[in-house]
Amino acid sequence: MDTQKLIEFKGELESIATYGNETITQKEFKDFFVEFRQFAIKYGIETPEIFKYTGSIIDFRRKMQTYGGYAERRQVLDDTIYGLCEIFDKINLKEKNTERTKVSKFVDRKDIIKKLKEKKEIVTKYGSIKFDSLNIKEGGNSIVIFGELQGEKVATKILIANSKNKINRFLCEFANVVIKLNDLENIATLYFYDTVTIGDDILDIIVMKQYSGTLKFDPNFSEEEIIRIFKQIIDCIEQVHKRGIIHRDLKPQNILLDNQFNIVITDFGIAYYNPDIFEMTGHTMSSERLANFDFAAPEQRNSKEKPKPTMDIYAIGQLVQWMVFGETHKGTHRKKLTEKFDTKRMILLDTIVEKCLDNTPDNRYQSISEIKDEISKYNTHTKMKNISTKEIENNIDVEELKEKLIDVLDNICGTNNENRKFESYNKLDDKQIEEFLERLGENLDKLQFFSDVGMSKFITVNVFDHNTVNKMYYEELNKLYNQIKTKAPKLKSSFIEYVKLAINSNIYELPF
Repeated sequence: MDTQKLIEFKGELESIATYGNETITQKEFKDFFVEFRQFAIKYGIETPEIFKYTGSIIDFRRKMQTYGGYAERRQVLDDTIYGLCEIFDKINLKEKNTERTKVSKFVDRKDIIKKLKEKKEIVTKYGSIKFDSLNIKEGGNSIVIFGELQGEKVATKILIANSKNKINRFLCEFANVVIKLNDLENIATLYFYDTVTIGDDILDIIVMKQYSGTLKFDPNFSEEEIIRIFKQIIDCIEQVHKRGIIHRDLKPQNILLDNQFNIVITDFGIAYYNPDIFEMTGHTMSSERLANFDFAAPEQRNSKEKPKPTMDIYAIGQLVQWMVFGETHKGTHRKKLTEKFDTKRMILLDTIVEKCLDNTPDNRYQSISEIKDEISKYNTHTKMKNISTKEIENNIDVEELKEKLIDVLDNICGTNNENRKFESYNKLDDKQIEEFLERLGENLDKLQFFSDVGMSKFITVNVFDHNTVNKMYYEELNKLYNQIKTKAPKLKSSFIEYVKLAINSNIYELPF
């Protein structure tokens, strides 16, 4: 029993559950479920609810009718079958790790490439991957080929190695990324894992979505493009770190382009997986390569050094340096980003890169959130400095206003992205923020019996309240807004801008 058989039989079950025009016999129906139950007992798989009514085709159809219309029945089938596929894949991945005695003792890379060029296809469990024009990119322990499978363009990574450790790590690269990172939009989409025969060799492959290319240096990169790519990288790597993974090989070749400037991170071949979270870690041996020289942190040359997020943070600093100048920094006297972009926000980014590239790990940022906090502090200062003492009207204390507003918004919104009080599904514009502030007073009057309330009580867009906030902070925000309107109307636009920034949960973003 394997995932392919499950998916193929799903079509028959769907026919039975909907139009009742099945093409299989009662015996074929029962044989499938006998085989499934034997497999489930062997591996301790819990039998899904709909598989408990499989004495006959009629029993199964009657059970499926209880879930509603055709669309609802198909959804139940999809959830059941694809859920089982994930379980089956994990089981098969573990078993493949014990079947490697079939692999030849020596794998000749040149011979493999020659055979691929001759045959121009690989036969997988989901069909043949055909190469329109064979484009082979070689890596340390693998080669990547680009072709087409069932009309879809795919990239296929082929492991050219026979050591148990490298095979295990290859398995981990697929299984752990699929299980833990599959929902992140900036992580490359992996389709499936398989073993294929090329000549006399049995080799492991990972098939993934084919992207438009890798990140390449462009001397005409604009400041805006560099900042956008930087933000996508730190957002993505922050989530990777939170899920117990350190990439350890961030470099331009491992940053793909989904379209013009949406980046996708790939190649977790030498990633570190927290053993407290992951059953399969595939950790590198002391003698093995621990990443490239140009972008890797200096401590990665010492294989005994415990992996830390600071390794990826160093690589991010090098990536920014490379995007600006086309080369990484080594040694002293780093070329400053402001030599090319002499702007206030690049001064900030220059400061961040400087700290990322410190040779001593403890002197770097210890987490991506610390980088975002640095940006947040600068952003706060930049947005609030527009409230100038030259614009003071009627002796309003602007410094006190700043301090109160920052404190109020910290309590309403949360101090950083990790402890948000609420989440807005659509970013608010200036007009919506002004409407929110204008209606704040009348909405507060409606909440006389409440001391703690959520943002959803005040705002017209959809938000999800993570927890409630003491009503006094909304009352204070209302007072500050009314004070600005009556005593310092010139400051109103700056006030609205800062409230918008905080509510949209992007206070850590580089300012525009």
